[in-house]
Amino acid sequence: MKNFLTRKLFFNILSIIFSFIIMTQNSSASGPDLNKTNSDVGKETIETKLKKAASNAVIVPKYLGMILKESVEDVLDIFHSYPRPPVYVPFDITKKGNKAEMMFRLTKRWKSLFGISFRYKEGDWEDVDRIFKLTGSQGRFRKDEQGNYIDIPPEKPGIPTPVRLKIFLITDDKSELIYEKEIDPVLSSGAGSGTITKGVGDPTLEPGTYKAEIESLRDCSELIGEKIEFEVINRKY
Repeated sequence: MKNFLTRKLFFNILSIIFSFIIMTQNSSASGPDLNKTNSDVGKETIETKLKKAASNAVIVPKYLGMILKESVEDVLDIFHSYPRPPVYVPFDITKKGNKAEMMFRLTKRWKSLFGISFRYKEGDWEDVDRIFKLTGSQGRFRKDEQGNYIDIPPEKPGIPTPVRLKIFLITDDKSELIYEKEIDPVLSSGAGSGTITKGVGDPTLEPGTYKAEIESLRDCSELIGEKIEFEVINRKY
């Protein structure tokens, strides 16, 4: 996690430097050019130059402010006890009753997406297909005659992996159960970045510290040997 945050901070610093370069170049471009002829000057009106300057004065500083704020939060994450999402922990789903849990914190209101991710060999499409046979392929939707969406089951249902998800709000060393959900079965929502993910819940959570717990509700011996993780990522509300 710390290596991930360090890389993210490094790229944020590069973005700040790049933005300063763009702002400087645009400012120079908006000033007078003594090499231009009178006809060239006429092609770009004073009004156009003012619009460019105003745009740079508002957009670039705002963008830099967003990057700086995010960079400060990344630095604080390195020293904080609990990380901000994305968070991933190993999950042995193969035996009924097995659990995995994670601690995380939110600094703003987020729709938090919880899932079970199955890793495959990147670039190996045969392995992707093999994992899809285990997890089930993504379902589809279509509209009926009344215009309502109908869920179309996937062609490959995969192995049932029922789970129970619990989320606790942590305050002053006390935990309060605020979300609980059982899903059976869980269908895969797609592939990307070396994983195929099954969504298990997407509650909207306020800023605070949380503990999330997932429990396998079925023996899944077919998944023995697979690299499986319990994850949470954020989506802006």
